[in-house]
Amino acid sequence: MAELGPTPQLYTLDGWPQTWADLFTRLDALQRREDQRRQDGDATYRHWLSHEGRVA
Repeated sequence: MAELGPTPQLYTLDGWPQTWADLFTRLDALQRREDQRRQDGDATYRHWLSHEGRVA
């Protein structure tokens, strides 16, 4: 099998993906992280409301 050489760098020097697939993968990960953060925030808010004697 021929030697392929070094693995190509996935991101440019400023940190942006070089290909569309890399970009969409990164954006999807960011969206999932934001969705999780929002769910965690909602759960915290409901927890606070329950301590205040209110119902969310």
